[in-house]
Amino acid sequence: MLSEVRLLDLWRITRGWRYRLFIASLFSLVTACASIALPLLLNIVFDRVVKSEPTAAHIACIAALILGIGILNAVEAYIVLISAEEIIKAIRKKAVRQLTQLEISEYEKRPLGDLISRVTSDTAALRSGFTSGVVEIPGNLLIVVGCCIAMVCLSPTLTIVTILVLIVTVTIMALLSKGMRNISSEMQESIGSVANRILRILEAIRTLRASGAVESERYGVDHSIDTAFELGKRLSRREAVIVPTSSSVLQISLLAVLGAGGILVGNGSLSASALVTFLLYMMMMFMPVASIGPTLTSLFRAAGAYQRLSCIEEIPRETARQTCTKLQATDSIENPDAVISMRGVSFTYDAVADGAERPRNSEISWALNGVSLDVARNKITAIIGPSGAGKSTVFSLLECFYPLRYGQIYIMGQPLTSMTIEEVRSHFAYVEQNAPLLSGTVQDNLCLGLSEVTREECARALEVVGLDHLADDLGRDIDAYVGEHGVLLSGGERQRLALARTLLSDKDILLLDESTSNVDEIAQKKIASFLKGYVMNKTVLMIAHRPALIEAADNVIVFDKGQLVDSGSLEAVRSRCSLYRQLTQVGG
Repeated sequence: MLSEVRLLDLWRITRGWRYRLFIASLFSLVTACASIALPLLLNIVFDRVVKSEPTAAHIACIAALILGIGILNAVEAYIVLISAEEIIKAIRKKAVRQLTQLEISEYEKRPLGDLISRVTSDTAALRSGFTSGVVEIPGNLLIVVGCCIAMVCLSPTLTIVTILVLIVTVTIMALLSKGMRNISSEMQESIGSVANRILRILEAIRTLRASGAVESERYGVDHSIDTAFELGKRLSRREAVIVPTSSSVLQISLLAVLGAGGILVGNGSLSASALVTFLLYMMMMFMPVASIGPTLTSLFRAAGAYQRLSCIEEIPRETARQTCTKLQATDSIENPDAVISMRGVSFTYDAVADGAERPRNSEISWALNGVSLDVARNKITAIIGPSGAGKSTVFSLLECFYPLRYGQIYIMGQPLTSMTIEEVRSHFAYVEQNAPLLSGTVQDNLCLGLSEVTREECARALEVVGLDHLADDLGRDIDAYVGEHGVLLSGGERQRLALARTLLSDKDILLLDESTSNVDEIAQKKIASFLKGYVMNKTVLMIAHRPALIEAADNVIVFDKGQLVDSGSLEAVRSRCSLYRQLTQVGG
């Protein structure tokens, strides 16, 4: 977490738009000058009316002045509002870019709803801070100073009374505003908690309803809403005090000045027109003071929102290149023709969770422990093992989802740590077990991350994975809508659609992480037959449990408890590895 953010830190965000805000501030200054001149013109008109002198020209000047002030205010507001929208757009894009670049482990240990709320509600609070009248501060200061000078010229005595009232007002508002930023920050955190809990419920609504747990989860949401309400109520109480207080002080001061001014008019020390002009200046001076409360509230909320947005910058992001912090002595590549080689690779999720470096021989749970293996080029290699054996961890390290801390991995003979993450991933087409789908059409999901893919190629890919019936079932073509996250498709259809997407990518190496676990036996055999032809010039590395796919493999790697138990050709492993036979007999 960042240290307490000062209001002045918001100035950093305006870089690139400061020239516009400077122009808006100039308009505010011009408007302030015109506003200061307005009571003087009114005083002149009042005197000429009393003396029965012509006033048409002066009234025309006043009308032009009022019109000019209105136009300048409109232009100023337009500049500020447009600039605020552009600033928020840039901040949201930056936040989204940062959120999509985080390390995979950060998504696993942070509430997603809270991250989403930072892009939505926090940026909205930030926008209100920029449009709260901050740009008008120079003009408001000029109005206060100009009004004070004019008031001193009209009546020093009444000016002293007014200044004393002003000091009291500002002091009261400063005391009332103390702590508002902290409350605003806490309220934004609470709103993020509400968003996260709602997201969790909606993602698991079927399971929650089936288990009768909706009400208990909803209770948690209600508690978060209550917390946000209490914080909002605390903030509202302060706002409810600040605004009326400023208004009441203005009214009381008007009465005091009017009473004192009446005495001065009565004894001839002050003319009636001068008293009216003084009151106009006093009310004009108090208008910026009265706006301090709402402005401070918006600024404090914006500061709290900016603090939460700034925290995103501190979350570890995926770097462009893997860096092994604890490379152990590794073997040389004995098989230079291997498309993938691992040498002495060890990995623990505990180190990922807390960021700590662990001694290689420490008593902790190792997902992989000293693994060395080779994956042959243009072959199908199946990785099998019981649950928790480390199979998916191998894929996660290959895709650079987690940092490689111990050992070395070679891709096409090149050390993984000498390659950028983009270079590493350019070799792989990856299908995870529960491959998510976009809430779009069949073609949207097929062409994800791809360009220049024809409809004919999409149709062929669907046919290969046994989804040529998909368009008919949905009553449309490949433009058919698959529902929110593919809900209109079965689990097997979603997996096969993800597989079809991968085939269209035409990568050198195909990684299948139990990607056909929900597919029936007929489809399994069809996909296995396709893979046999696919490896003519490609390499397939798959995590498999189903016999149809395992039997299609050229080579098999057996894992257990994070260690490599056996590897070799299908026939050799089948004959000598009891764990292989156990796993295939029970179907994995």
